[in-house]
Amino acid sequence: MEGPVAIAFVHGDAVPAAKALRDFGRTNPELVVKGGLLGPRLITAAELTALADIPPREQLLAMLAGGFQAPLTKAAGLFQAFTRNFAYGVRALIDQRAASEPAASTEASESSESSEQEE
Repeated sequence: MEGPVAIAFVHGDAVPAAKALRDFGRTNPELVVKGGLLGPRLITAAELTALADIPPREQLLAMLAGGFQAPLTKAAGLFQAFTRNFAYGVRALIDQRAASEPAASTEASESSESSEQEE
């Protein structure tokens, strides 16, 4: 290590610290991050930048919850479509039978009238 050196110790989540270092480095070009130590692992400056680009924890949890919710929403839509289509089918059957009943009763009355006339 040559020249001025700074070491930052972080307890807990490393992402906010990486974001703070990145944002401070944007406004102060004298700060040059050369690497870091995350747990037992050495990380490069590129890995530290990638770590700073991770969305906040709350946003990641919201994305995860949305991922769990999407299949359930699709399933609910499919169940709703099944019952709706079944109801439409029953209604069409009722309408079809209602339309054929007057025709059947008209045919029956016409056949009874024609049999009376033949007698």
